[in-house]
Amino acid sequence: MRLRPSSWCGCAGAVLWVATMAWGQAIKPDAAALHRADAAFHAGYADMQAGNHAAAQAQFAEVVKLAPQIAEGHEALGAALLALNRAAEAVAELEKAARLKPGDGGIEANLAIAQFRAGEGDKALAHFEEALRITPALNDPAFFDAYARALAAAGRREDAVKEFAAEEQITGPSAAIDDAIGTVYAQMQRWDAARDAY
Repeated sequence: MRLRPSSWCGCAGAVLWVATMAWGQAIKPDAAALHRADAAFHAGYADMQAGNHAAAQAQFAEVVKLAPQIAEGHEALGAALLALNRAAEAVAELEKAARLKPGDGGIEANLAIAQFRAGEGDKALAHFEEALRITPALNDPAFFDAYARALAAAGRREDAVKEFAAEEQITGPSAAIDDAIGTVYAQMQRWDAARDAY
């Protein structure tokens, strides 16, 4: 699981500054705790980039513990949990991130995928659509694959075929995607289209 392009991916060092701004002057943040959160965030980001999702999850859990009002910490923890196939736990963290930072396309995309993988396809559809509304140039095949499967499960098969096609535009020709398209056409009893897709 890749981390979605969102505000925190490219600027991991901003956590300390964002934390200070988020808590404002009413609450004096513990500078040592923020420093530890920032270090844990950097370490988790490096672990995630290296594919060490379990270590990243542990680091991001520490970030959330030390700086719970920072959406990026919850988003990162959710992405790590999703990479570990712990979708239900990822949903909880990504919902926290979405509450803390509404309108973020990366959070919406991760939340949609997590909800779909957790068996909440109907709830996921709204987040897939919101992610595309916010970030129309999404370029992640995993996003489009999950979106297409959620649409197919909801009976929106024509839309599912379009999203599988969008996935294939990113990946190039793929037997797995063509099989998925053929299956959707077969469910629609469009036998010629199904045969052509297979």
